[in-house]
Amino acid sequence: MTKLVLVHTNGIELKSFPRILEKAFNGEVLISNSLDDFFSVDFLNDRTLYRRGKKKLWSIVQLQDEIGTDAIIFTSSVLSNYAEAFRQLFNIPIITVDEHICKKALRMGSSIALISTSELSMEATKTYLYKLAIKEKRHISVRSYLDREASELLENGDEFGYVWSIVNLLRRAGGADVYILSQFSMELALNLCRDVVNPEKILCSSSCCIEELKEKIKLS
Repeated sequence: MTKLVLVHTNGIELKSFPRILEKAFNGEVLISNSLDDFFSVDFLNDRTLYRRGKKKLWSIVQLQDEIGTDAIIFTSSVLSNYAEAFRQLFNIPIITVDEHICKKALRMGSSIALISTSELSMEATKTYLYKLAIKEKRHISVRSYLDREASELLENGDEFGYVWSIVNLLRRAGGADVYILSQFSMELALNLCRDVVNPEKILCSSSCCIEELKEKIKLS
């Protein structure tokens, strides 16, 4: 049985992503969830809050490394900043929502449409995309499409309304080499999104995360 710990910043991914993981692993997965609304504030631009966040995550990662959990998943882009430092200190695989999907996006093209329901996560993912592009000496263009109210729809149980919010964002995006569905919960809208743009141009964070997770677990 694969043992995973998911670190969340909000209740949306807590509700949606465990179900997606269980399906991907055919139920052969034991999932523990950690939710701390501290990470829902803009702590990345405040040095004191950033250090507090690092301390909070450190205790989680250290414990799971000691007890032999197979992997930790940071389900929000705002947590990705910590991952690289922790990987140098602990053996446990640490998976983030945006690293793998951003690397795949750059391989697919230079014009990127970023679909998001969280401004903090959107800016974090956008920053990471440009950081990768600079490292690879690539020129890219990232256009962001945000619907702040979509998450509230899902929180209130309106899955239909949430799905159509994501589809409408994708329609607004127009032409691009690649479309990033940046929240795990957007898996709910994936089938309809494939009717709006070329399915081969869509990257969904949940499927990219699971792809990386299976590879990391196999190698560890």
